[in-house]
Amino acid sequence: MVGHDTSVNQVAWHVNGCYIFSASDTTDKTIRMWSVATGDCVRVFTGHTETLSALECAPNGRILASADAGGTIFLWDIEQGKLLKRCRGHHRAGIWSLSFSVESSVLISGSGDGTVRVWDVAVPADPQKANPQGETIATGSQEGATRINAANPTAAPAGVGAKKKTKDTMITPDQIAAYPTKKSPVFKVKLTRMNLVLAGSCYLP
Repeated sequence: MVGHDTSVNQVAWHVNGCYIFSASDTTDKTIRMWSVATGDCVRVFTGHTETLSALECAPNGRILASADAGGTIFLWDIEQGKLLKRCRGHHRAGIWSLSFSVESSVLISGSGDGTVRVWDVAVPADPQKANPQGETIATGSQEGATRINAANPTAAPAGVGAKKKTKDTMITPDQIAAYPTKKSPVFKVKLTRMNLVLAGSCYLP
């Protein structure tokens, strides 16, 4: 299967096993959908401006999620080959892993910015609307009351004491929750069949 201009750094299977998705980095920055039977390219997805860092096909076989080093997630309509929406919230530290829920309604992302984020796959009523910079959003915790600053998702809760990042990051309204680590980059996330989230990160003593 030949067609990318530069090296391929991500691949993913379609759930029916008849197609393969591949993503090229550096200057190409395209995603191609290949027929396993013929080896032909049947779709080309363009729009990323940063190096592609993750690919995942939804269990329903209708949606493809791609992420880049700039911290942006793209959701694509596979049948039509069109962009559905962009999900923003991660910092520019790269999104290294994506995983869909079994219902294909929720997407999980893990990033080098030290957070695991939960996204609503459904297209929002107003895609142009975004949370104001600095607005607080609820995140998961044992008490269900932890809140973080949208401009600084890796910051500790109020009163704990942590350095504040100076650069704000826009968060799109489809973000459901954000789970910060203790500054550990998250390299792998996986949703189980019971929709439990497993996250793996790098140990940085």
